[in-house]
Amino acid sequence: MIKCSGKSVLKGIAIGRIYLYKKQEYVLKQETIENPEAEIERMEKAKELLENTTLKNYEIAEKVGFSDPHYFGISFKKMTGKTPTEYAREKRR
Repeated sequence: MIKCSGKSVLKGIAIGRIYLYKKQEYVLKQETIENPEAEIERMEKAKELLENTTLKNYEIAEKVGFSDPHYFGISFKKMTGKTPTEYAREKRR
């Protein structure tokens, strides 16, 4: 068995971490554009988790399929008009 780290793989194929991360985000954004129903479904699940749990925003982002919590916050605000924190605070009262 050959052991290797993510860094060694990226070095071997001459791709930087940041480039790979940005490419992943681009692919996810394209998927959202092509399938808006999936994005709406993700946000509905996020709303449910924000209303009914005490999970942190980054944990909810991960559970609904966002690798970047910041991008999750931006997407959530675009769809609801509120940040995840504002939404949770309002619904948990």
